[in-house]
Amino acid sequence: MRFLIDEGLPRSLGVALAQDGHDVTAVADSSFRGATDAALWLLAGAQQRVILTRDRGFVHPGLTPAPAAIVVFRVPDLWTGADIAAFGVRTLGSLPPAELLGYVTVLERGRTRRRPLVHFA
Repeated sequence: MRFLIDEGLPRSLGVALAQDGHDVTAVADSSFRGATDAALWLLAGAQQRVILTRDRGFVHPGLTPAPAAIVVFRVPDLWTGADIAAFGVRTLGSLPPAELLGYVTVLERGRTRRRPLVHFA
């Protein structure tokens, strides 16, 4: 899959996903560092990437192209980068791509929720 990892998530998540064969762009390590969420939304849409973020307010209705999907990590603040990376790789690896694409998916410990991205457009 093609992922765009927001700055609020650890670099180790991107490294782990890349090691699993995914195409990863980490905002923190790119020229988009510090860009607005709207700019990242449009970038992900143009490249058909799945946005990975901790930001619950990342959805930008009406901006097109929309990203392939959004995955929001709701994890405890006290989790380390390694904890988040392990959780992300394990959880994303257990979900077939068809269950992500076109959805806003919220990942929590023991629970996954999703809603079609079109509901936010």
